[in-house]
Amino acid sequence: MGRALIFACVLAGCAGDPAPAQTPRQFFDRNVAPILAQSCATNTAGCHAQGQSLHVALVGPDVYDAITTDGTCGEFTDAAPLLSAHAPDQYTNADARFVIEQWFERERDVDR
Repeated sequence: MGRALIFACVLAGCAGDPAPAQTPRQFFDRNVAPILAQSCATNTAGCHAQGQSLHVALVGPDVYDAITTDGTCGEFTDAAPLLSAHAPDQYTNADARFVIEQWFERERDVDR
């Protein structure tokens, strides 16, 4: 009886409050920043070249602030250079574009 009650309680959501939703910044830090570190910061051509503003932003201490204010993300749409300048296969992570699109959606949902 005790195990059944615990199982029913867990199924009903008695295990506690769900985790709060991540802010766009938290989502970026956990999911997008690692993608950019692997796919973009290691690239040395074009806007990624050492000394170029994007390269500096990607290797700097605050990637989020840098790329959300320098035009890389635009209005957080598919037209933003972060997405429009890259084919899906240019990212090292197959799901990278989808993850970036999820982040953009979170950013658009924030009152600015």
